[in-house]
Amino acid sequence: MSRLILIIAILVFIACNNVDDPKIENILIEIGNDKVYANYDENTKSFIIELDPSLNWESLNPIVETSSEFEVYPISGSKQNLNSPITYLVSNELGIECEFVLKAYTTNLLNDEEGKLNNGSWIFNGDCGIEGNDNECAFFYKGYLERDCEDIYSVNCEGINQVVKFNKDFGGKVILFASKSWPEKVFPNSITGHPYMWGMQYGDFPIPENDLKTLFRFGMIHTNKEKKWQNIGNYFPLFPEVDSVLMRLSQAKRAGEDPNGSKSLFKNVECRVFQDSISAKIYFEKFYN
Repeated sequence: MSRLILIIAILVFIACNNVDDPKIENILIEIGNDKVYANYDENTKSFIIELDPSLNWESLNPIVETSSEFEVYPISGSKQNLNSPITYLVSNELGIECEFVLKAYTTNLLNDEEGKLNNGSWIFNGDCGIEGNDNECAFFYKGYLERDCEDIYSVNCEGINQVVKFNKDFGGKVILFASKSWPEKVFPNSITGHPYMWGMQYGDFPIPENDLKTLFRFGMIHTNKEKKWQNIGNYFPLFPEVDSVLMRLSQAKRAGEDPNGSKSLFKNVECRVFQDSISAKIYFEKFYN
């Protein structure tokens, strides 16, 4: 019996990769007078759609566009709770059924994401700020040997900091930090001088003794040569009861090495929450920038 089920599953998988098999052309959600379209990833048969977290995700009506010869379940336009992935089953008259998944993710959660508004969302500590003009600008940070931070979990620590407060429960979801980064100077075989991004979680959750750093800290580092732009980013699970995160733009430094004021640049900085690591990976690799 188990062998028969396996054979059927393999046949369905093969069928759902054929050109003429049931498929979804588009998925969209109407928000007021606007239409928000999902992006599609062929490898995972996943649609990911960007939604403002201020919306009521529990009561949205995705419209599934497909050929009239195919049947879709759940029915197109029916109310869905997008706090969790939605699996759509598409079938044809031959009985071939294919599954597609719709997953929501947030808009960029950063306030004043380019730093142009000067509204206090970003806290600048150290030799850092914004350079450029109205057409294109970037955050800059300059590293020095003697400037270390005793409390890396403080918003007043050296670097460019912003606390992102959640307006809904994202516990158990996945957060993505991303940026384009550029180093003025890097040390051979060293992390010193490379742009670096940090993230820390805040909330009412238990912290195992002697494991504070493991729970709260994660970073992303530029790995290209100096004066080369590179996308850096990573995604991490959010703890239950998390209510905010601290994002920091800074610079990596090996103990004893002096960056001597070398500059790191950051632009297109993003902080988003996804349903899972798969959708976060799809977004960063295929749709970021």
